[in-house]
Amino acid sequence: MMMQNSTNLLGSNTVVQQKSKGFDIRHTLSEVFTHWRMLSVTLFLALAGAFLYLQVAKPAYEINATILIKDETRNPNQQSVLHELDLTQSLKIVENEIEIIRSKQLIGQVINDMQLWVVYQQKQGLLFYKDIYKTNPVKFTLIKAGHYKVAPEIELSLKDKNYFYLKLPDGEKKEYAYNSAIKNNWGTWKLEFIRNSYPDESKDFKIKILDKGALALQYRKAIDVNLVNKLTSAVSLTIKDQIEQRGIDFLDHLIVVYNTASMNYKQREAQKALQFLDDRLALLSGQLTEAEKNLEGFKSSQAMPDVSSVTKVDLENQQTNDNRLNEVDVQLSVINGIERYVNTPGNHGKLPATLGIVDPGLNSLIEKLSDLQLEHDKLSATTPETNPDFEIINKQIATTRGALRDNVSNIKSSLLNQRSNLQSLNSRFESSIKNIPVQERQFVSIKRQQSTKENLYVYLLQKREEVSVNYASTLANDRVIDQAYSEGKTWPNVPFIIGIAVMLGLGLPAAFFVAKNILSNNILTTQEIYAATPIPILSELSFQKSKQLIGFNSESTFAINEQFKSLRTNLYYLQLNNKNGKVTLVTSSVPGEGKSFVSVNLSSALAFSGKKTIILEMDLRKPKFVDLFKLTATHPGVTTYLNGNCSKEEIIQSSASLPHLSIITCGPVSQNPPELLESYRLEELMVYLKNNYEHIIIDSPPMRLVTDVLLLTRFVDVTLYVVRRAYTNKAELDYINTLNEQQRLPNVNIIFNGSSSTNYGYGYKKYGYS
Repeated sequence: MMMQNSTNLLGSNTVVQQKSKGFDIRHTLSEVFTHWRMLSVTLFLALAGAFLYLQVAKPAYEINATILIKDETRNPNQQSVLHELDLTQSLKIVENEIEIIRSKQLIGQVINDMQLWVVYQQKQGLLFYKDIYKTNPVKFTLIKAGHYKVAPEIELSLKDKNYFYLKLPDGEKKEYAYNSAIKNNWGTWKLEFIRNSYPDESKDFKIKILDKGALALQYRKAIDVNLVNKLTSAVSLTIKDQIEQRGIDFLDHLIVVYNTASMNYKQREAQKALQFLDDRLALLSGQLTEAEKNLEGFKSSQAMPDVSSVTKVDLENQQTNDNRLNEVDVQLSVINGIERYVNTPGNHGKLPATLGIVDPGLNSLIEKLSDLQLEHDKLSATTPETNPDFEIINKQIATTRGALRDNVSNIKSSLLNQRSNLQSLNSRFESSIKNIPVQERQFVSIKRQQSTKENLYVYLLQKREEVSVNYASTLANDRVIDQAYSEGKTWPNVPFIIGIAVMLGLGLPAAFFVAKNILSNNILTTQEIYAATPIPILSELSFQKSKQLIGFNSESTFAINEQFKSLRTNLYYLQLNNKNGKVTLVTSSVPGEGKSFVSVNLSSALAFSGKKTIILEMDLRKPKFVDLFKLTATHPGVTTYLNGNCSKEEIIQSSASLPHLSIITCGPVSQNPPELLESYRLEELMVYLKNNYEHIIIDSPPMRLVTDVLLLTRFVDVTLYVVRRAYTNKAELDYINTLNEQQRLPNVNIIFNGSSSTNYGYGYKKYGYS
């Protein structure tokens, strides 16, 4: 028990047992960066790819412009003078104007005006071509278009200012003169040399002929037209283009085309209105002339005096009386509504209006009744009907209703009397008018027709003048706030691309290693051992390619030397109670985990410190010591002694490099190791070794394959169980736990072999210890 607890006192290379609680990010990163060489390669490749992409990536510039659209729905005073005649189709609405700006028709006109369907490209380097704009030395003109499904592409090379070479479909080049018509399967075209100076840069060019409709759709998707905010009618236009100036020119020309289309639309509408007014005036002119002739002819034929002044007073009196009669009818209608309301029992609805009735008493009673009903409603919202307060309010409402009923009755009687008097007067006026001669009534009818047509003619003539003025001064209603301008290059974004490259160069390999570790069935980290077993890890040994004996005087193996020296120190603490003959068993689950490597180098480390040490090769089925220590193969070994063919002293050999180290090899391979290990001669050998050596290291066979190890544990003080990184299966930890629980291995500790942890690489050179 004391030996188990003594692990807490061990040196720096001993790992104190801790249970893993979740994902250890620091340990995971440490594991990942053990592959720093591969990470460096992937990072370099990713950065190289980013650099190449930056060289070939097509740039993107963001172009913006802002215009102010006069929204006539927000400014009704700015509507057209023809709106009251309904001669215009609709008001200008900003949302509609946005769709007009983005329309395929307008964008197509811009593309056609700027010849954007012809793309000029100049060769850059050996493989790439770059779009050029306004610097092209030649101009393409399509004389007659043919039918083609794929956009035609012309490859040419300039010879001089008079001739150029055209690459034919078969790869040959043919010389042509500028301004000469060239015919092929997609149309007839020509080239014109338009630059004053011959280009000093590359003379190889491409000309691509794009489909105008498809190009218009591409631009329609690329352009963003949005309201700046909901409180204004300012509209922002945004587009991204590979060529900065081309994007600026596109937006500027789009605004010009939009304003021009808007003015043309207004002019067309004004022309339609003028045509309508002219047609109506022409028709009314004839009708008015005819009406005036009829009036003049009637007067001449009848030879009648002007009697209109005689009947004028009667007509005016009749009209005034009719107006008063209408007012009385309206007041009676209002009074009837109030009367119905007050005569309906339990009516608490909205009180009728008293429109047109000027009676202070009526208004006062209605106002009082309204207040009482309001008070009743408020009380009913919080108080049951059985409350005594309702009795008071209901009595007041009933009293007010009665007074209002009497008042309404009096007003109604007065209005009925007025109505009767006005009807009598109206009858008298009508009788008087009927006495007008028949000729005068005919005259009034003709005069009325002539006046109506004259008034309409004057009105339309006035509107025609207004439309004429508006047509003559038609200007764009929209104002350009900001001409098109560039906000600079938005792509490629160098910091973003470099960041992505770094993430890919480091992140993908790191994710691969993490996923590999998570999905692996083999032990990769000490954290996995912590989580699976309570057995302490006595030491971590870094990965070594060579399985040979480590030279403890060699600087090239300084780190692993120090790790074995630290293991030697930790072993001292586990064997404090033993003065001599400390027996340490080194074993593992399966072959290849490094038990022989550990036992050989641990015994060498003990001997190097001056401790008299002997190592026994007890793996009687697969001996290795002859090759590792470069010993004579015919020398007697353990099997020779156990078979009784030699003495104990004869099997002991001395190390040529370490004076304090002795070796007992396996000897001839045995066919019955268990029987030999049960021999009393083994006990005699172990007693002899304990009396003559401070440390005895036993290199045993793998536990999983044979039972030989269990026959050796009766002599052992400490068991070192070797677990190899990325080799030992995780299931072996359960097997080790079972052995430990059954106490079949004395004082067992784990040696984690082949560790990749940088923390256990010691960093001796960094701190000046190498």
